[in-house]
Amino acid sequence: MFPLIRSEVKNILNENRDKNYIIIEAAILFDCKLDLMCDYIILVDNSEERREIFLKNKNFLDDDIELRIEGQYIKINRKKVNFIINNNNSKESLLKKVEKIFKNI
Repeated sequence: MFPLIRSEVKNILNENRDKNYIIIEAAILFDCKLDLMCDYIILVDNSEERREIFLKNKNFLDDDIELRIEGQYIKINRKKVNFIINNNNSKESLLKKVEKIFKNI
């Protein structure tokens, strides 16, 4: 599956060369080697507690929440991450952090 995903992302990037920026949102960024196509990598991180709250608000059952969180382990090469956003606060706080990063870039 990874080669197919890489190929599709390459196509999207080629079709959008005229854009100022393109955001790739991918939990499997490093697994697929999509990081090699990125100028900057931004990690949006939050606590397990915050993820539980989010899933409860989406009406997931406790057993389902536990299974989802256990299954959310992803490989992150933190040496390649340029910016880390802690997303344990409000949506407004998150947006301010994102805006600050875009100004730095």
